[in-house]
Amino acid sequence: MRTGTVVTLLAAVCGAGFGSGCGSGKKHDPGIDPDSDSDTDSDTDTGSDTDTGTGTETDDGCEYDCEKKWDEACCPLPYGEDYGYPDCTDLTSDDYNCGGCGIVCDEGADRWCIDSECVCVWDQCADTCVDFDTDSDHCGACDTVCPASDRACLDGSCAPCEAAGLALCDADCEDLRVDDRHCGDCDTRCRGDSVCAAGACVEGTCDEACRDSICCDSPWGGAAAGCTDPRFDRANCGACGSVCLAPAFCDGGVCTCASPFGAGGKADPIRDCAGACVDTRTDEAHCGACDSACDAGEKCADGVCG
Repeated sequence: MRTGTVVTLLAAVCGAGFGSGCGSGKKHDPGIDPDSDSDTDSDTDTGSDTDTGTGTETDDGCEYDCEKKWDEACCPLPYGEDYGYPDCTDLTSDDYNCGGCGIVCDEGADRWCIDSECVCVWDQCADTCVDFDTDSDHCGACDTVCPASDRACLDGSCAPCEAAGLALCDADCEDLRVDDRHCGDCDTRCRGDSVCAAGACVEGTCDEACRDSICCDSPWGGAAAGCTDPRFDRANCGACGSVCLAPAFCDGGVCTCASPFGAGGKADPIRDCAGACVDTRTDEAHCGACDSACDAGEKCADGVCG
């Protein structure tokens, strides 16, 4: 299933300050003017500075000549509020400054900034971004609405909810493993600080307030307590402290050998061999396939003994 999740990851990386523009690789100290070549500055403040978006010094703190040096613009919040201070950014691809400073593409609607315009990632019906492959109300085309008997949309065709591993609740297909409103069955709603994982409402073991997640002592295997998602955290899969041993994954709150992110169109090298998840690329007892053992003294590399 295609998603707009990539956008969020990119924004998080940029927000952490790993490089201005997240493509140019340039990083600036907001307190230093990169155009200054000496200790003397001939610029004078006329008091009439305005934000032109070209990177000249402005009242909002943009003081980089981005257009001259890198064909970019200086905006107060490049790549969103998490970035924290004015810097150079590429207006042709910055989802938070698309075509101009402060023009934000609606991330939740699966819009990306491409060539200075906010465009739908997948498909578009009127002013709404949709995915013809998965959208039950626009399945394969804008005017195709899947009926109650075949409410799921699979690869652009309507099908029963069960065909997608879902359940029909309130006229829509729901994932009972992870849906906080229909957890385990259509009538169970997770309340308070609990979330739905593996079809059960689970709560955290510490006091930190979390949103759409729970507080565990070792989130993602870390040393400090914090918020985590028990539906995908291998160190807290289905509940705090429930660990999936590598190379197993956590999918929906259950440890599984199959990656929830797919294998990029290739055969998944992580296999369930007699109840254990093994990497058939390197496991000498299951090299290339379950029970395909290498001879004594041989090593398994890329699924081949040698």
